[in-house]
Amino acid sequence: MMTDFLHSGTIACIMLGLGVFIVFVARPAALWIVKHTPEGRPVKEAYIFSILISVLICGLAGEYCGTTASTAAFLLGLAIPDGPPLGTALVNKLNYLVTVVFMPLQMGIVGYRTDITNTDLKFLWGGALTTIGCILGKVIGIFLSSVCLGVSVEDSLLLGVIMNLKGLVEVTVLNNWMDGRDSVVSLYQEIYSS
Repeated sequence: MMTDFLHSGTIACIMLGLGVFIVFVARPAALWIVKHTPEGRPVKEAYIFSILISVLICGLAGEYCGTTASTAAFLLGLAIPDGPPLGTALVNKLNYLVTVVFMPLQMGIVGYRTDITNTDLKFLWGGALTTIGCILGKVIGIFLSSVCLGVSVEDSLLLGVIMNLKGLVEVTVLNNWMDGRDSVVSLYQEIYSS
């Protein structure tokens, strides 16, 4: 019982420390970097490296506390100012790595874990019809509201289609939800199939 109390206290301290680090260290440091980077000049590699190390440390703290590493990294990302010079430099440095290595790896893991031969065909049809209905409703709703606001017909239709694309975030959330839940593997596969 005493070890559970100490473990809970350790987790609380780490979560508090993570919040303090993000609000009182990372955010002011990021603002300092933006302030001290001359306009038109690139951000120093040491600053980029220190932010990436901070992401890893926050991810490790998040995993230890029972949340996911992506949640802790997301919270740190909220503290980083967007746009030039820092936000743009981070996007430029990480874009290739994320889109060429990590996204295909994540989708490959999802495909590896999904076995559609074990899915119930009735559930799959129901899920497919529900998904199609939701997509059509969303496209029509976005299309009509955009046209009413004066957006061109082509742009309205394109906006409706773009808003329906499944993203990496949804797939990652579902993947994290399924980690360690072997009892509902068929549900996991049916959700991915639909």
